Amino acid sequence: MKRSLILALSFLGMAAQGSPVQAQEKEAETEEFLLLQRIGQGEQMRDRTLWVKTSPKGAEILGEFDHPLMAAGKTLYALQSETAHYQTYDREDLSSGSDEDGKPAKPITLKDHSYQRAFLKDVTAKNAAIWSSPVARFNTEPDAAPDDRCGEYLPQTTVSGFAGPYLSLELCEYADYCGVHGSVICRGVFFNLESGKAIELNDIKQFTMPTPNEQKSLKWTSNAEPLTEGEKDTPEIWRSQYGAKGLEVSLLLSHSTDYAESGLEWSSYTSSAVFPQKQIPKDLAPYKDLPKALAQFASSGQTMLIGFSKLQKSEAVDRYLNVHVKPAKPVK
Repeated sequence: MKRSLILALSFLGMAAQGSPVQAQEKEAETEEFLLLQRIGQGEQMRDRTLWVKTSPKGAEILGEFDHPLMAAGKTLYALQSETAHYQTYDREDLSSGSDEDGKPAKPITLKDHSYQRAFLKDVTAKNAAIWSSPVARFNTEPDAAPDDRCGEYLPQTTVSGFAGPYLSLELCEYADYCGVHGSVICRGVFFNLESGKAIELNDIKQFTMPTPNEQKSLKWTSNAEPLTEGEKDTPEIWRSQYGAKGLEVSLLLSHSTDYAESGLEWSSYTSSAVFPQKQIPKDLAPYKDLPKALAQFASSGQTMLIGFSKLQKSEAVDRYLNVHVKPAKPVK
């Protein structure tokens, strides 16, 4: 009788506390995600990352980060920028001409300039950068002619696509070397964040190119003549967003044209167009669905959901999140 009473009381105690299985199930029902969004329009457009916790009760926004932040396993990658500097002569200072020795007719001085240099960092491993954008390229040799050290440099790096471990960055560099006009050179930079390594666009299977009829029907940024036989479009970058029906992927294509015909949406001297992929590329297909708990964050209006990643917590992950998180601002 006494033993039966002890067993009964023990059973009641376990029921009150909940079984280990029930505790694990409750923990499994709660997940945390990082959502990479592009919000606003025009000069007000900016990228941010939302930290979201989901449960059977719904989704809770824990805060935001003012830079793209992506998780791959227990590693966090952040696209951040740092101020860099260079010195050049101004075009106006050199316009006075040169003397008989080829030196400027009047005294000139170097002017200080700054720009934002981008870094893709593993912020859970001593802030180690796995990629950085180029530095300003001017001739800084002591005997360089002033004309070789004249101009302006303005780079910009943005996330164009993010699905699963695959990341696509768009790097555009404007440079004016005091010629007739400045020019823009854009290129894509691609990564598999699971390995932390840079990859090529064609390492992601299987993007499709347009048929000749589809190519002609695309909305190109110029009125240049169509491609001649033998000419081909170049796939430059891939772009993504998650809409109400899940992942949408497109390729940005370009081909050479005159500067005046370029449209300046991609590099100078190129015409470009966006080609939506009718089928999600094979390597991106496993990440085509947006979890139901995140449906309210699908692209809509002035908010675009570029991609998302699921958090796996660790001491390093928690430390970065809690140090850098800010209150989430409403989208105006």
